[in-house]
Amino acid sequence: MSVIDSPFGVRLKEHQKEVEKFETKPYTRASRKSSITDIHKSAITDHVASTNHTINWEDSKVIDREADKTTRWLKEAIWIRRKGKDTLNKDEGAYSLNNIFDQLITPFTVVPVAYKRKQLLV
Repeated sequence: MSVIDSPFGVRLKEHQKEVEKFETKPYTRASRKSSITDIHKSAITDHVASTNHTINWEDSKVIDREADKTTRWLKEAIWIRRKGKDTLNKDEGAYSLNNIFDQLITPFTVVPVAYKRKQLLV
C-alpha cells in the first residue's frame, strides 16, 4: 500500500519495471543469494527477491481514494495497521499513527447474538 499522486496505472508500471529488472537479470547462485539482502526501490521487488514469488499484476487494484492529502495519509496508516503482517509495506506510511488507536482499527471478532443477550441481562 502506498499513497500515490500519480495515476494507478503509472505506479503499477513502475513496480512492474522494477521487478522485471530484477527477474531478467542473469544471476549465478552466489550473486542471486547476495541480491536477496539488497534493498530495492520497491517492497514488492524485495518480496520477489527474497521469496521468488510471481506477482499477479492483473488483480492489482486501488483499495481507497481520497482527494485531501492529510486524510489520504491517515487512511494509508489505518489500512497498513489494519492489514498488519499481510502487507508488504516497509514502513507505517506517511502518517505516524499512535498505537492507542489499534483497538479501534484492528478487526474485532463478532460476538454471537445469544452471548450478547446474556450479557445484557446480567
